[in-house]
Amino acid sequence: MSGDTISNAEIDAIYAELDAEMPEIRRTVNRMVNRLYKLGPLSQKQALCMLTAGWIRGTYPDDDKAAFALSEAVREQVNLYLATKEGGIN
Repeated sequence: MSGDTISNAEIDAIYAELDAEMPEIRRTVNRMVNRLYKLGPLSQKQALCMLTAGWIRGTYPDDDKAAFALSEAVREQVNLYLATKEGGIN
């Protein structure tokens, strides 16, 4: 997130929450991915765009600036994930 500073305590809390929920996150992602693979490549992209936009708009229904900021933050996180071994590029 451009310009925002996050404290070490906030980072620790984020990782603690994610670590606790990671098994369910992985199960949910696997189910969703399996369903996506039943679609054609273009339809997969459309489904992901619709899912992401719907989630972002649900999070910030009346705040376009915050919605676009979250969209950008998600994009940055996807790029970071892709750059890791787990994400599959390296």
